[in-house]
Amino acid sequence: MADQTLGRYELLTPIGRGGMAIVWAARLRGTHGFSKIVALKTMLPALSSDPRFEKMFLGEAAIAARIEHPNVCEILDLGEDRGIVYLVMEWIDGEPLSRLLSLSLAAGRAIPAGIVARIGAQAARGLHAAHAQKTDTGEPCAVIHRDVSPQNILVTCDGLVKIVDFGVARAAERSDHTTATGFIKGKVAYLAPEQIESREIDVRVDVFALGVVLHELLGGEHPFRGETDLATLLAIASPDPAPALPDTDACPAPLRAIIARALEKDANKRYASMKELAAALEAFAADADAEQDAVAAFVAGVLDERREKRGRELRAAAKAADMRRDRSAAGASTTARATTAAPETARRGTPLGYVAVALAGIAIGALGLRAWQLGNGAKDAPAATGAASAMAVTASAAVASVSPITNPSTSTSTVASPSPSTTSTNVNAAAAPSATVAMRSSRAAAPAARPATAPTAPTASAAAPPKKNPLDGWD
Repeated sequence: MADQTLGRYELLTPIGRGGMAIVWAARLRGTHGFSKIVALKTMLPALSSDPRFEKMFLGEAAIAARIEHPNVCEILDLGEDRGIVYLVMEWIDGEPLSRLLSLSLAAGRAIPAGIVARIGAQAARGLHAAHAQKTDTGEPCAVIHRDVSPQNILVTCDGLVKIVDFGVARAAERSDHTTATGFIKGKVAYLAPEQIESREIDVRVDVFALGVVLHELLGGEHPFRGETDLATLLAIASPDPAPALPDTDACPAPLRAIIARALEKDANKRYASMKELAAALEAFAADADAEQDAVAAFVAGVLDERREKRGRELRAAAKAADMRRDRSAAGASTTARATTAAPETARRGTPLGYVAVALAGIAIGALGLRAWQLGNGAKDAPAATGAASAMAVTASAAVASVSPITNPSTSTSTVASPSPSTTSTNVNAAAAPSATVAMRSSRAAAPAARPATAPTAPTASAAAPPKKNPLDGWD
């Protein structure tokens, strides 16, 4: 892409794509060599013209920007460029839990129970921070994430968990808080029974969804997954309890009990808040001696190779962006030099130009002398007239031969015509054709160069083409 910028941000490389949006690794550049890597999210081009999706996108920014918690991805900026709305978030050097789980299973490494509890507790703390948000007047925002899933919980190699993507979150102050009949927001496999049945919902739907995630991390498989989405929905909506985790050392009974309570089909039997769920998970992790360092060590062991690969890709993308910017700057400098060269040469002038001006002065003086002689009736007037005419012809020819290369700002001159009293004589009438012939022969002998002209402002038809949409090709 020739142009890979949105506002102040250089788009480096796409790092994720969902059903609604693309997420890019981007770079903010400042003065004195300052730069910062950020994550930049844009709607898919095919959806950007749909006001419903734009409303959801802007709603995500409004909700998430208020939340300040170490376990929630920070929103840094919201902007629009060429009709493209974008959301700027902190850069998280980590992976979603879905990838951590798949890589662990592929390597034959189960995630230890203590690590599962620590990850779950951090996610619960971040979600509780969202649930507890208040408006500017102190009223509860009643935020519900509604899309808690392994894809929307990131974990870094330092063991830090971040909640992302409040795109379908519901808040009391949002005008779209009532979901249309027959339309469910959120991933099918992580919906609570009351969502499927279109009943009133509260923060406990997020508790249920996080319970599904914890069951998946500890047991290695989804508790309700069917062969189709419909089968999955029916299994969740069924009054039957969630399948129990295996009674093994890898799944200690206290942790199994915590997860089972989070997965209760009756919302009244679940944890009433994420704060309660976080406290239960933290207590188990402490008993299991699973500290934050243990989480970091396990995650780094699974994700280090992928982290190094992403680092190489990011450095290569940044280098490519630097090269594009350098080429653009060089092109702009060349254009600036080309547009200033001609007027600079014209301002300097040439020696021949000065000679032409001197000869023109002599010719004007000669014609003035002739006029004086006629007024005084001098005897040698014919001879003086001939000399004056000859000088005038010579000066005219000289001016004609050099005038194209004089300063355009001063080259426009008017040759004064003699007054009627000085041009009615036969001598001047005879001299005029000679001057005309001399001037024509001079132009024929020395063809004039094209006059240098000062640069003019571009017309509307010559305006620079619009910047290319950096999202083209991502439909």
